[in-house]
Amino acid sequence: MALHEWLQSTQGYLRIGCALSFFLLLAFWETRSPWRMIRSSLFRRWLKHFSLSLISQAAIRLVFPIFLLQTAWLAEKNHQGILNKVTMPFFIKVIIGILALDLLIYFQHRLMHRYKWLWFCHRVHHIDKEMDVSTGLRFHPFEELVVMAIKSFGVVFFGVPVLAALLFEIILNLGVLFTHANLYFSEKTEKYLRYFIVTPGMHRIHHSDRKDEYMTNFGFCLILWDKLFNTYKARPSAGENRLVLGQEEYREEKYQTLEIMLLLPFNLRKFKPKKKYVQKLWMGWRE
Repeated sequence: MALHEWLQSTQGYLRIGCALSFFLLLAFWETRSPWRMIRSSLFRRWLKHFSLSLISQAAIRLVFPIFLLQTAWLAEKNHQGILNKVTMPFFIKVIIGILALDLLIYFQHRLMHRYKWLWFCHRVHHIDKEMDVSTGLRFHPFEELVVMAIKSFGVVFFGVPVLAALLFEIILNLGVLFTHANLYFSEKTEKYLRYFIVTPGMHRIHHSDRKDEYMTNFGFCLILWDKLFNTYKARPSAGENRLVLGQEEYREEKYQTLEIMLLLPFNLRKFKPKKKYVQKLWMGWRE
């Protein structure tokens, strides 16, 4: 069996296995060294965020008939994309492919904040008043579809190898979970980590309720892009202890339910279920 065939047949197990294992590791780590105590029910947070993630994955499978790795293989087979038209060592192509996709995701994240119709989807992620590893699952299905479309375009445009596409998917998934984890690092550790990667402390600033702060620190993996394009902010203006997460207009508890997270892109911020059976159905999702 060729490498690309083996990767395509096992990619689901590899991605899910890595993500779930890392999620549980970070969740345990959060109990040992939390940045801030979580006041809401972890069970309800996890239930809502996992449910939202499952809905997103179902939407992706429905809209996109092939996986990202299959897209990469078809591009390679048809000699499409920059890397498929040049001659260089395979491992160099893999490294360039991963870097190119990470840069693309950085700009995709900036676009989510730049355009209102994209922000309506992305703000579902930002109205979380607390942050833990499960916040890394809290993305609206529409946003996930946009991201998949952008990644598919990037794979074809750059000619990303199948192995690079798989490694990037794994790295991105782990990076998203890590940057949202409720972890505390010493100042020294934070300093060394920030030479290379985005840390939870850095990404928390991006989840501030202040616009001058949530319009910074867009990276999920490498810190390089934020520093290169001048969107890096080292510390919150009010200090770590006074950092307020979330969005001011969505402070009320009613905005932290699964139904509102799904409806938020439609600007139905004042939506209230009026039928008693609907209220009863969704009561279990409220905090």
